[in-house]
Amino acid sequence: MTKRFTIYFTLTLFSCLDPYPARDSDVPRNVLVVEGFIDVNSRRATVKLSRLANLTDNTSDMSQSANSIHIEDENGKRYILTAISNGHYSVDMSDVDYDKKYKLIIHVSGDERYESDLIDVIKTPPIESLEWEGGDDGVRIYASTISSTDQTPYFQWDFTETWVYTAPLESTLKVIAGIPYPRTSLDNVFVCWKTLPATKTNIFATTSLSSNVVSRRQIQLIPKGSQKTSIHYSIEVKQRAITAGEHEYLKLLQQTTENLGGLFDPLPSQTVSNVKPLGSNPSPVGYFSGSSTDTKRMFISFYDLPDILMVPQRHNCVPDTICFSRVQRPDCRNDFASMSPRDLLIVEKDGWYLKTNYSCADCRAQGGTLEKPDFWP
Repeated sequence: MTKRFTIYFTLTLFSCLDPYPARDSDVPRNVLVVEGFIDVNSRRATVKLSRLANLTDNTSDMSQSANSIHIEDENGKRYILTAISNGHYSVDMSDVDYDKKYKLIIHVSGDERYESDLIDVIKTPPIESLEWEGGDDGVRIYASTISSTDQTPYFQWDFTETWVYTAPLESTLKVIAGIPYPRTSLDNVFVCWKTLPATKTNIFATTSLSSNVVSRRQIQLIPKGSQKTSIHYSIEVKQRAITAGEHEYLKLLQQTTENLGGLFDPLPSQTVSNVKPLGSNPSPVGYFSGSSTDTKRMFISFYDLPDILMVPQRHNCVPDTICFSRVQRPDCRNDFASMSPRDLLIVEKDGWYLKTNYSCADCRAQGGTLEKPDFWP
């Protein structure tokens, strides 16, 4: 009987790849996952250690602690990482230098040790433009950049989306101790903001082009009718220049996750990972890299969309009519006493009330938050 395993390939700071299932016979046991990154912008290095997860495991926490982790530059200077949470390590690198090379050294326990290749810290060119275009199928978002011929021709993009939306119905009243009161702006549950990270990696190489220029690389497609563009939408795009080795690694992982069932052998960790085991330990999954990051944010309003994309949000929420008390209204079938704790009042008129359930009148039911982001206009 074939078992299935999930391998999480989120292996650099901005790599967001879907987990993929692999056959039991193809997955080495107890494989270490290494996510290491030197962030020039924050002048800090972070390392995350975990283990490959079996889908049948009862725990989602596969974090791995280590006896020691340090980064060493080409001259032998060491940066000792300290634990900030289970499996997560960090160190200040205020003197990180583009002209130096660095390697990562990990001692998990006993004779389980790993060491990365020496890496260059890459300087990322700025995002020249971030633009969007509406079409029959939705909104496409593009990034462009220009890099000099002596800089790396390999790039990676990550993004975070945020949008505002409303519940299908607005609750203007709340019930306290059986009495309805008007809602204020402090207890409004109609308007929410939702933020999601990218779920797939986006890489590109200009090696086949005549110049080191990325023109209108598609970053995201927002489908027609999506809640994301129903009112106001924002995307923050992060661009990184990467090495040829990291590009090859991410490309293989991308192909693996997009072609399930066809690329189980060899495992990516056995081919292009720059983290190597010392001794007889199995090869880890992961990559150690370093670079600066350029970030740009863009907003899109529903009213800026072309007519073909101005699709209203649809719902199946139909409120019920109730009264305050059946004693006072003999013609009333349902009153406040029949309300569920998850019911919300919509509005009152002439002694009658409209009520609905939580999923129809509380925007948080759709995964958002009532807290407005600091960057929101």
